[in-house]
Amino acid sequence: MEPVTKNLPVIAMRGLNVFPRMNTSFDLERPISVHALERAMENGEEIFLVTQREIGVEQPEEKDLYEIGTVARVTQILRVSDRVLRVMMEGACRARLKRLWQREPFLQAQVELIDEPATSCHSKRTEAMLRQTYASVTEYAELAQKLPDDVYAAILSTNDPGYLADFIAQQLNLRYQDKQDILDELRPLPRLQRMNEILRREIEVTAMEQDIESKVRSRVGKIQKDFVLREQIKVLQNEIGEGGEDEELDEYREKISKAHLSEEVERKLLKDVDKLAKQPFGSAEASVLRNYLDTCMEMPWGEETRERASVDAARKILDRDHYGLQKVKERILEFIAVRQLNPEAKGQILCLVGPPGVGKTSIALSVAKAMNRKVARLSLGGVRDEADIRAALPDVGLHFMFVDPAMFDGFPESKRYPRQIYYRIAAPLLLPDTLERILYLDADTIIINPLTTLYTTPFGDAYFMACTHTRRLLEKLNAARLGMDEAAPYINTGVLLYNLPALRADLDMERVRAFADEKQDVFLLPDQDILTALYGDRVHLLDSMVYNLSDRILALHNAELRNAPVDLDWVRAHTVIIHYCGRLKPWKPHYVGVLDVFYHELMEEIQK
Repeated sequence: MEPVTKNLPVIAMRGLNVFPRMNTSFDLERPISVHALERAMENGEEIFLVTQREIGVEQPEEKDLYEIGTVARVTQILRVSDRVLRVMMEGACRARLKRLWQREPFLQAQVELIDEPATSCHSKRTEAMLRQTYASVTEYAELAQKLPDDVYAAILSTNDPGYLADFIAQQLNLRYQDKQDILDELRPLPRLQRMNEILRREIEVTAMEQDIESKVRSRVGKIQKDFVLREQIKVLQNEIGEGGEDEELDEYREKISKAHLSEEVERKLLKDVDKLAKQPFGSAEASVLRNYLDTCMEMPWGEETRERASVDAARKILDRDHYGLQKVKERILEFIAVRQLNPEAKGQILCLVGPPGVGKTSIALSVAKAMNRKVARLSLGGVRDEADIRAALPDVGLHFMFVDPAMFDGFPESKRYPRQIYYRIAAPLLLPDTLERILYLDADTIIINPLTTLYTTPFGDAYFMACTHTRRLLEKLNAARLGMDEAAPYINTGVLLYNLPALRADLDMERVRAFADEKQDVFLLPDQDILTALYGDRVHLLDSMVYNLSDRILALHNAELRNAPVDLDWVRAHTVIIHYCGRLKPWKPHYVGVLDVFYHELMEEIQK
């Protein structure tokens, strides 16, 4: 009998397989798939469903598609959004792709319908294969506990080997490549045999997963218990002012003893270590003391360079590095001459005065080079030193704004959380109306890949784009603490993309102030709590692995068995923003993590 061929519209399935005599629902979004569905509905014809070999291919060609697929009929269509259609299909029969002869505006192909051979259900071989399948399905159902009772009952009541293999493949959560193996097998009995092989493998893998999960749970439970006990002991010791000498304090004492400090300096630093031991758990003062001790330990105690006070050498270097500036160079040479005649003299200071960009810093560097001394540069203006910022970023346009601090009178403040943290809440009202979107970044973030994709992503009806760093349990606790909807995520405000027009229309600082007054007793991170509670339901969530990656988020991702582990090569290729949130920073000692390599690479590049 001559095989029957048809010209049918084609939908290329990504990671999904459809079997004959089965009902399947899925979403369509790609224009070529939507157009193919519309063509089939217009002509009242069937449609050919075939799976792509690679999920990531957007415009598949014939070589990108498997040979065997399923001819299906459309039973129901539901429009989910402007771009997405949800369809229900009923598989009719297997078919072979002969030729894909059209790719635009939709796929169309010549397919050959496959007439599947019948199998006797009464042969001993068939009966044995059916019994083996029932036993494997029963074992899998008991082990995985993912098989609904009605599906399990339907499997046990089926004695058609070909249909049974298709039905099991359709119902189980298998890789699409395994399902395609079942679809490709046209003979019923070998098809059921292949299904049995896949079932045995899934049983072994599921058993191994459960064993690993059990071990992980046991280990994590012990670690968490030990952690809680250690923290409780630490809190009690700090509260009563006794003990509190943990490994961190011992490490500080060891470094101080090895630094070869003067008696007075060593006594002062040890006194500060003792003060740190008595600080209440999580206090702002403890953080200040740690930063102070870390800074002191980074200083080059006992290291010095041999000074070279030579007028001739200094004149050569100054003339080589600087054209003109004769009065300045002569005054500097006089200073060096005094040092040459009286090396023991103290208190000599050079003061260079002038506007930005005239060469004060480069002159100082030349003097240091001439005298063989290292340079320590301190910007006494801090972050308000505009000239310093402009000099550091010559190719960046900077616009400085000065905010009236009285705008935030009455907001909760502390040493750790000063009034300035609320500036980002009021940013839509403070910035010019000409701006439509801004990207806010915490100071402890670095950018390692282009921001273009993030910055051009449409907001829709969202006020912000941000990430969340909390798990489901903490989200419930935060919802109860702040009186917000449990469905709203608790966002990390270290990376925020603002929809300024929408926020200008809705942002009410009196409402913000009233909420701050009401909830300030339960605030942990005041500005973050406020933004989450008031606007968390209008946030477009971003992927934390890409746009707000921390060492904690990376570790949690790799610890979850359902996730594919990622390494630093993946981070380098895919992550855009790294956030060194928390107490430990890569520019401080005792950093724990793996993401510091990107910070150090950035610093090396800047120094070049």
